[in-house]
Amino acid sequence: MLRLLLVASLCCSCAASTYTATWTELSASTGDQKHHARATNAVTITHPTDGQWKPAIDYHVLARSGDTFGTNIFGANIDKDQKIIAKDATSGLALVSAYPDFTSIIKVGDVIHSITQFEATPNTLGVDDTSSLGVAYHSILNQAADGTLSIKSTKAIDMSSHQGVWNPCAGSVSPWSTHLGSEEYEPDGRLWTTSTGAGASTDYNFQSMKAYLLYYAVDPTPVTTWESLRASSFYPYNYGFPWEVTVYNDKDPVSVKHYSMGRRGHELSYVMPDKKTVYITDDGSYKVFTKYVATTAGDLSKGRLFCAKFTQTKSTGNGEFTIAWKELAGEVTDAEIKQAIDAKTNFTDMFDTVVYNTTTSKCVEDGYSEYRTSSTAVECVKVKAGKEKIASRLETRRFAATLDCTIEFEKWEGITYSPSLNKMYTAISKVDGGMTDALGDIRLPQQKCGAVYELDVDSSTYSVTAMRGFIDGGSYASGVCSADGLASPDNVAMIEDYGQLLIGEDTSYHQNDYVWVYDFNTKKKTRIAQVPYGAESTSPYWYPNIGKFSYITFVVQHPYGESDTTMVEDTASTGKAGYVGYIGPLPPVGSVAREAATAAAVVAATKSASSALAPCSALAVVTVAMAVMMRSWFH
Repeated sequence: MLRLLLVASLCCSCAASTYTATWTELSASTGDQKHHARATNAVTITHPTDGQWKPAIDYHVLARSGDTFGTNIFGANIDKDQKIIAKDATSGLALVSAYPDFTSIIKVGDVIHSITQFEATPNTLGVDDTSSLGVAYHSILNQAADGTLSIKSTKAIDMSSHQGVWNPCAGSVSPWSTHLGSEEYEPDGRLWTTSTGAGASTDYNFQSMKAYLLYYAVDPTPVTTWESLRASSFYPYNYGFPWEVTVYNDKDPVSVKHYSMGRRGHELSYVMPDKKTVYITDDGSYKVFTKYVATTAGDLSKGRLFCAKFTQTKSTGNGEFTIAWKELAGEVTDAEIKQAIDAKTNFTDMFDTVVYNTTTSKCVEDGYSEYRTSSTAVECVKVKAGKEKIASRLETRRFAATLDCTIEFEKWEGITYSPSLNKMYTAISKVDGGMTDALGDIRLPQQKCGAVYELDVDSSTYSVTAMRGFIDGGSYASGVCSADGLASPDNVAMIEDYGQLLIGEDTSYHQNDYVWVYDFNTKKKTRIAQVPYGAESTSPYWYPNIGKFSYITFVVQHPYGESDTTMVEDTASTGKAGYVGYIGPLPPVGSVAREAATAAAVVAATKSASSALAPCSALAVVTVAMAVMMRSWFH
C-alpha cells in the first residue's frame, strides 16, 4: 500500500495544478426578485488531483449601511474629530452613506480584518440619506467552522492626518497586504483658484467642495460664493490621491496618502508582482492612463510617474492600440508634494494660461498646450518654470497634456492582472465622448454598453505595451443593453486560481445590474449575481485561503438610487441602505486545499487501516497515515 501511494504521489506531481469552476447561471430577475441582492447557489470546482467540490454557496450580507455594532454605526460619516456628522439639524440622526464600495479582507496572524470604503460625492449637504462625505470603516470578522463570516466589531478609520477622504471609489489589496483606496472625481483646482461670484446650485464643483466643509465641523450654509469658499477650510489639492491603510492586531489602522503618485479622478491603483509598478485608472470624461514606478519595492512614498500615449492601430470594434510612456518630471516623494499642499499652492502658482481660439482651433499664443475637457471645451496651459514637480503631482492630467499624452478616455474603471496569462484586463463603461469624437488619438465607433479591454505586459519590466478590445458590451437599443450581455462594465478582478475574470456593472441600461464571470478556457461569461433596482454591483474581488475558505466579495451601492427610484415605495422594497457581502464560502486552493484534503485523507486512511490491519502492529497504521501525508508533499 505504501508503494502504491508513493507512486501515485509521483504521478500527481506531473499534473497541472489547475482548477475549473462551473457556475450555475443565475436567471434574470422577475417580479419581487428585482428588489433583492441575489447570487447563484451552485458551483462545481474541480482539480485533476485534489478532487471536486460542490459547496453550498449564496450571497451573504455582512452588513448594511446604518447597521449598529456596539456603539458604532456602519457607514456613518465622521468629522475631523471623529464625531458623527448629523444628517440634519433636527432629526438627531447620523448622516449614513448608502454608497459602500471596495471592501478588503486582510488576514494578519489569526485575525481577519476588513476595510470598507464608502463613496459618494458630498453634494447634497446631508438632506438626502444617500449623500455622503468619504469615510472608511475597519471591521474585525469572525469566521465560523463552516466558513461563514460575520462582523465582530467595526469602527471608522481616523483619516484626519490627511484631511479625510474624498469620494473613495474602487480599491485593491497590495502584495504586502495593505488596503489601497482611491479618491474619485477630484475637485477642480483651477475653478477653486480663479472662479468668482456666486456658486450656482447646479454647479457640481462648487456644491461638492462646499458640502465637504461638514468634515471640518463647519456649517456650509453661509458659503455662497467662490470667494467665501476659498476663505473656508476647504482646499482642493488635499484630494484626488491614492491612499493606503495598514492594519494591525494590537492597534488602530494607519492611513496615509501617496501624493507622489499624482492627483486625478482616481478610480483604482493596481500593484504588479514586482511591488513597484502601479497602474492607475482615471474615471470620468476625457481622462488619462498613468503608471507609477516606486523607487523601493513595497514603498509607494517615492517614485516616478508616467502618462500613456496611445497610437490606434485598428478602428473597428473597440479598437487596438500600441502604448508608449512619457515621464512626468522625474522622481518625487510624498513629502515634497505634502510640503506644497501645506503651503496652499494654487493653480496659478503652477500654470500660465491663455485663451483657446475656437475659430482657428488653436491657442492664441505659441508655447501653450491644449487640454481638452469636452468636445467643445479646451484650456491652453503652460507649466511655470521651476514648478514642474509640483504641477506633475497636483495637476497630473493637465501636466500630461503638456507632454501630448492621450487624454480622451470615457469612464475608465477597474483594472487587474493575470500572472499566468501575463495580461492586464480593464473596464471602460462606455466607449463614447473623447473616444468617439473624431478628435485626437482615439477614433472609435460608439459602444454605449461599454467593453472590457486586454493589455499586453512586458514580462521583464511590467510595462504595458498595447491594448485591444476583449469582451464587447451587449447590444444597445432605446436605452437598454441586452440582458445576456455586459452593460457598463465597472470593476474587474481575476480569480487566478480558476482562470476566470469577475466583472461588475454600473449601469442604467440593465434594470438590475449583474456580476459576471468570464472563463478564459471556455471563452464564455456566466451571470452569477444581481443587485436590486437602481443599484450597482461594485468592486467584485477574489480572496483565496482566508483560513480554510475562499470568498468573492462584492457590494451593493445606492439601491433605488440611479433608476426605478419610486420602487423603494413598493411593498416588496428592501430599502435604500447599501450592502456589503460575499459569495461563498468557497473551498481553499493550492497548498491549503491539499493540506485540508490530506488531513481528511489521513483520518479516513487511519480508520480504514485500523480495521484492515487490526492483527498487525500499530506501526503499520502509522505507516499508512504517513504515506498519505507524503503523497501530499510530493504533489
